Amino acid sequence: MTLPPEIRRAEIIDWWEAGQERISTALQAGHLQLLERVDQQIATMSRKDLVAGRSRFRANTIDPLVAAWMEEIYSQLNEELDAALAASLKELDGPTTKDRMSYRDMAVAGAAVAASAAPLAGIPFFAGGLTVAGLTIAGFAITSGTILTAPVIAVVGTVVAVGVGPKIRSSAEKAVKNGFRQRVHREIEMRVMGDPGEESRPSLRGILLGELFSVTMKRMQNAA
Repeated sequence: MTLPPEIRRAEIIDWWEAGQERISTALQAGHLQLLERVDQQIATMSRKDLVAGRSRFRANTIDPLVAAWMEEIYSQLNEELDAALAASLKELDGPTTKDRMSYRDMAVAGAAVAASAAPLAGIPFFAGGLTVAGLTIAGFAITSGTILTAPVIAVVGTVVAVGVGPKIRSSAEKAVKNGFRQRVHREIEMRVMGDPGEESRPSLRGILLGELFSVTMKRMQNAA
């Protein structure tokens, strides 16, 4: 027996809301684990990488790690949403041997988005400087939120490399590494979860929610 359209639509809305929760929860928990893995890599940075090779380190070590994670969780969520779609269709139509479109197929841009998700993992190294706090190095007082410009970074780099003593050198090294880590964290946060103040900026969460909405609209049209 075919269920009335209003009941079918109510089930579809429930499925959509559950899908939104599934996406947000998985990305929130998963990206925190990703940050821990990124931190482990940053902790291994050599002094050479820290002084003059941060951009190369990001490109060779951090970017591939983030891109692989994004591809993995994208595929994982697609599989989970496809299983949820099958369960919802069964709830409405009962067991059937009729071929059905997969969740990914129903998301019109699914294949294209899957292919374009990886570039979102790129973490551009900022050219404006490096934020550090709480240091005075070679006469430069570095307070909370200070942005180090290129000449000052050169001084910090000298201190890190050969500077005035191991204690100051260690403090400078920790400050530079911490500033780099904070910047990477912010970039990952925006690329995974999105930026509430800049909704047009692409994010993995936005892509997944957009696909979910597209599938939901197709289901609503078919439920009429």
